[in-house]
Amino acid sequence: MDYTGNLCAGCNLTFEPDDDVVVCPECGTPQHRECYEKENKCVNSHKHADSFIWHDVTVKKAPAEAPKRETVACPNCGNENPKGSDVCNSCGMKFTLFGMNVVDAMHENESNRGNTNSDIPDYKAPFTLGEGEGFEDREQKMNDAAEAMKTLFTDILLENEENKSQGDGRINLGGPFPLDDEIDGVRTNTIGNFIGSNALGYISKFRRIQAGSKISFNFAAFFLNPYWFFFRKLYKAGIIFMTLSLALGILCVPSAISLMDYIESLAVTLPETVDSLTEAQMAEITNNTLEAMAPFASFFFANILLHFVCGFSANHIYKKYVIENAGKAEKMPDKKSAVTHIVKYGGSSILIAGGAYLAQELLMMLVSNLL
Repeated sequence: MDYTGNLCAGCNLTFEPDDDVVVCPECGTPQHRECYEKENKCVNSHKHADSFIWHDVTVKKAPAEAPKRETVACPNCGNENPKGSDVCNSCGMKFTLFGMNVVDAMHENESNRGNTNSDIPDYKAPFTLGEGEGFEDREQKMNDAAEAMKTLFTDILLENEENKSQGDGRINLGGPFPLDDEIDGVRTNTIGNFIGSNALGYISKFRRIQAGSKISFNFAAFFLNPYWFFFRKLYKAGIIFMTLSLALGILCVPSAISLMDYIESLAVTLPETVDSLTEAQMAEITNNTLEAMAPFASFFFANILLHFVCGFSANHIYKKYVIENAGKAEKMPDKKSAVTHIVKYGGSSILIAGGAYLAQELLMMLVSNLL
């Protein structure tokens, strides 16, 4: 008889297929041989006088549960949504903010509460955690920041208006600066949240411009003209500088073609005659070469000048754009509207910059082929 799955009356463990089982000939009780040999008698021998008969007590193993799909609750309607969802499949509320899933981050933080060995959830607003701080008491700072950001995001997602500042009706999105710290009438915290990446660097530049500094240079705009403007969503300035860059490139094409033809012809004839050339003829060739290079060189230096114009004007243009739109954001009726405005007009977009680059390259290829 197969006793697999039954309980051993001696040790209360289930029998496995390869176990050595001893069966009492009087009552039929099965035991592991080692359990029987401990007492050298049936464990139920005291019941034999009452005509005890052992009965099958097979332990049935519960079927393995299918892994549960982890879900998170929508803070607006409470509906359970699959983890990683961008919107609630019941009420349609968006779960993403500044490019990250805020609801998942809040759920992660709640799950880790009370576990001193758990890592701090990897999420933060682009500005409000205080970039540039040292690493003293880093764990405590990040814990405090994570808790503060949870409160902030909950207020935003639930359209909580309780955090409006004292009486002036402006939205407070939070940040490391005092509420009365402003640049051109707009809170520094709002400006930082609007800028996103490298906010503190630009805030420092904006302060110098506000203080009267007319010279402010942006190396990113200098090297990436005009794509930096599209990266920062400065579409008007981006289109203007792209148009100028395209115009210079198109005007430069004929002179570049002419220069290449001259160099090719010179490369063919010069090696054969170089030994017999007089000084006057060499001087003439040099002058002709400089004349052929002059139009191309002028366009080249004009393009370098355009890059410098971008570098010196970028921070001034960006400051005006940020002050205007960040000011609109903090005057919105609620936080959700303010954040929607910031996501649309603030931050940066590598996709838009990449699209501008591809568009300019395609136009240049088309013009080159036509010419």
